[in-house]
Amino acid sequence: MARLQRAEGIPIERLTRFHVPNPVPALCLVAILVAGMLGCAGTAWEKALVTDTPQSYHQFMRKYPDSDHLRDAEERIAFHKVKRRPSPQRFESFRQTYPDSRLIAELRPLVESQFFDAARAAGTAAAYRSFAAEFPNGPFAERALGNAVYVDADGFAGQADALRGFAASHPASDFAAEAKRSVAALDTRVGTHFNRVGLVVEIAPATPEAKRLMKEFTERAMDIYDDSGVELVAIPEIAPPGAPSVRLHIKHGEATEKANISSGDISKAGAVAHTVVSLRRTPEGPPIFERSFEMRFASRERIANASMLFASREAKLYWDQFFVPVASWQSSAAVRPAFDLKKKVTAVDAVLGRAVVLFSDGDFQLMGLADPEKPVVLARYDRDSKLEHFDGVKIVGDKVILFGQDGLEIVGFSAQGPKAVAKHGRGEVGSVAALVPAKEGLLLASSKGLLLTEADGTNPERVMRRIVRGIDSLGETLVFTDGESIFVSTLAMLRQNRVVAQLRLGREFKPERVRVVERSAVVMGHGGVVVIDLQTPAKPRVVSKLARQKSGQVDDAVRIGKQVFLLGARGVQLLDAKATRIVEVVDVVARERAARIGRHLVVVGDQQLQVVDALPFDPTASRPASR
Repeated sequence: MARLQRAEGIPIERLTRFHVPNPVPALCLVAILVAGMLGCAGTAWEKALVTDTPQSYHQFMRKYPDSDHLRDAEERIAFHKVKRRPSPQRFESFRQTYPDSRLIAELRPLVESQFFDAARAAGTAAAYRSFAAEFPNGPFAERALGNAVYVDADGFAGQADALRGFAASHPASDFAAEAKRSVAALDTRVGTHFNRVGLVVEIAPATPEAKRLMKEFTERAMDIYDDSGVELVAIPEIAPPGAPSVRLHIKHGEATEKANISSGDISKAGAVAHTVVSLRRTPEGPPIFERSFEMRFASRERIANASMLFASREAKLYWDQFFVPVASWQSSAAVRPAFDLKKKVTAVDAVLGRAVVLFSDGDFQLMGLADPEKPVVLARYDRDSKLEHFDGVKIVGDKVILFGQDGLEIVGFSAQGPKAVAKHGRGEVGSVAALVPAKEGLLLASSKGLLLTEADGTNPERVMRRIVRGIDSLGETLVFTDGESIFVSTLAMLRQNRVVAQLRLGREFKPERVRVVERSAVVMGHGGVVVIDLQTPAKPRVVSKLARQKSGQVDDAVRIGKQVFLLGARGVQLLDAKATRIVEVVDVVARERAARIGRHLVVVGDQQLQVVDALPFDPTASRPASR
C-alpha cells in the first residue's frame, strides 16, 4: 500500500470513499465516463462543422485522434483544398478517394467550366458527349451536345440546308453563330453575283507617259480576266449608259521626292510610284478587294519625261508584284476579321474547330475557332529555350510536332498542359523541312535525306540520301521534291532505291513545297505553281502550270471539297474545277501559311490569324431553301 499513498495527488483515505464492493456499478461508471468523452468529441465535431475551415478540422483531429469522425475530417480538409483551387485534376483525385461523398455534388459546379474547356481542347465528339454525360444538368450541357453534332458532321461542308437546320436546333453550340454566317454568305453570293466588270484606269495629272501606262495597266488586267470567266470592259472615268456597275479601278501616280533629313532619318532624293487597285460592286460601295503597290526609285534612275515603271532597272520588281483581283460576287462576306496574335507566326496546322499556331520563337497556342470572329486560346506552350528555330508544325494524333532547322520536338498534353515529351536535334535528324506521318512512324524531309523514325522521333533510318525539300503523301504514295524534280514512290520502293515516277521541273522553277490535295499534288516553287494529277500514281500527269506572273508568289495550298485554294502574296486564290486558272481572289492580311479547318481555311502571316469560309465558293452548295 505504500506505493499507493498518492494517486493524482489525492490521499489514499479519500480514494477509499469511492470503493464499491459490487463490480457491476463500477462498469457502469466507466461507461458513463466514456460516454462523456464521446459526448465531448461529438460536440467538438459539431463545432468544427459550424466553423467549416481546414484549421477547425485539423484541431479536431489533433484533439480527438481516435474519433469516428476522423475520416470525415480528412474528407472535409480535402474538399476545401479542391474548393480553394478547383481543377479537373483535383476534383478527380477527390472523387477517386471519396467516391461516395456527398460533397462531390458541391464541387461539380466549381470545375464544370474547366471540364468544358478540356473537352473543347480535345475537340472530339466523344469528348463533348462525355462531358455532357458528366454534367447533364449544367449550363454547358446543350452547348457540348451541339458541338458533338457539328464535329460528327465534319462541319456540314457543302450542306447549306443542314447548316441552317443545325443552327436552329443547336443555338447554344459554339459553332452555331458561324453556321448562320455561312448560310448568310451563300445568300450574299446569290444576291451579289456578277459576270461583267468595268475597268477604269486613272493616271494622275503630270505623270510621264500617261497613255503608255494606261495601255500597260489595261492589257495586264485584260490578260488576267481572259482566263477568269468574268468579262472585263474598259470604260472611261465618266461611265457611259449601260456600263457595268461593278468597277475595277486602277489609280496610278508618280511623284518626285527631295532629299530629307529629320529626326536623324535621312531619305535620298528620288521618285515614288504609287498605285491603288480596288474592286467594288458599285462605284461608292465597300471594296471587294483593295491593294496598294508602291515603289521608290533613286534620283539617278529618273529619266526626264519617262515613267519610272518603264525607265528603271527596278521596274521589273514592281511589275512582278502588280496584279488585279478577279471576283464574281461580294466575296469579302466570306472573310472573317483578322485576329492579332501579338507575335510573329511561322506555321499553322488545324483540325475541326481548333488550330495550332506556331510562333517564330518555338512557342505555340492551341486556338479554338468554333466562332472565327471570337477566337479563344485553349492552351499555350512556352518553350524554356528560345535558341532553337522551328518553322513547321503538325498535329499527329494527340501530339503536336514542331520541326525546322534545329530538328524536331514532340509535345504532348497532360493535366498540367502542353509538355515536351521528346526532342531530337539537328545532329540526330538534320534540318527538317517537312514531315509526314506514316504507319511505320514519321517521315522527315531532312538535310540528311529522307528519314524514317519511330513515332517518338527515335531511331532515324535513312531511306534516301538525296536532300528532300518538301514531301506529302496520298495513302502509301509519297510525293516529294529535291528542288529540281518531283518524285512519286512508296516507302517500300525507296528502300530498294527505286521510284515510281520522276517529273523534272528544273532549277528555274525550283520546287520547294508539296501539298497533296485529294488525288492531286500542288507543287509550289520560285517559278509558280504546278498541279499534278495522281489518279494513277504510276503515271503522274501535269494538269496545269501557272507561271509566277499569273499566280504571284504562292506559299501554301489547301483543298476543301473539290476546290483548291492557293495562299500567297496575292491573298487567297481559288482555282477552277480543272485547276487550270484562277477564278476568284480573296483579300486577306495573313498570307504565309494555310490549313483546312472543316469547311474553312485558317490562314496566318506576320502576327495575324484569319479565317475564310470556303462554303460560298462551292458551286455545288446551293442556296438554302427558305423555311
